[in-house]
Amino acid sequence: MHLKGDAAFLNGLRTSKLTSPRKKSIRIESGQNFTVATRDSNGRVINEMNLGDGRFDVSAKEFRITNSKKEVVFLANQKEVVVGAEVLRVTGQGGAVFDGSIQTSLLRSISTKDLRLESLTRTVRVLASQGIRLDSRAGDINANAWNDIKFVSTGGSVRFEGASVMFQQLRTVVPILKSPISSASQTRTHQVFQVCVCSNGKLFLAAADSFCIGDSTVCN
Repeated sequence: MHLKGDAAFLNGLRTSKLTSPRKKSIRIESGQNFTVATRDSNGRVINEMNLGDGRFDVSAKEFRITNSKKEVVFLANQKEVVVGAEVLRVTGQGGAVFDGSIQTSLLRSISTKDLRLESLTRTVRVLASQGIRLDSRAGDINANAWNDIKFVSTGGSVRFEGASVMFQQLRTVVPILKSPISSASQTRTHQVFQVCVCSNGKLFLAAADSFCIGDSTVCN
């Protein structure tokens, strides 16, 4: 059947193929909603697409978007959601919120924005079978916590490498002097300190010419 101009269907339309003439667009309008459905051999609806009042609903076992090369760009089913694009970019002000876990080989921000990983009420865990690398090519890397920040290596070591390694706000014990110089004079002139370790692993500072002796006040 070939139609020229506009056509109105008062009831349902069933067809195996619906096309427009070459170099012509096709336009489908509905007063309420527009629904496309496919059925199996028993007449049951197996896939359905509905364009309603401000909504676009798709009901199917799997939803897939491919590019011109038939490569998967987006795929969603009951078990997983796959993004096949080279980059997944989230531009919302609130970022991306995940109730469960995510698995990816690379997580980065755009060059003019910061990258923040946070959990307001739970814990953030970063796991990898081989290694974890944090890079900031033009800024700082900050880790903030209400309680403790722990670095644990079960089979190797924890290393801090850099032109400067700084531990700020460490407590300093009153030096036990080896010379008769007054304690006040020593406090004014000291620029270099010893880094001492308590038995529980807590760090503190002592004067360079003193002894690493910490009491319960410093080590607790």
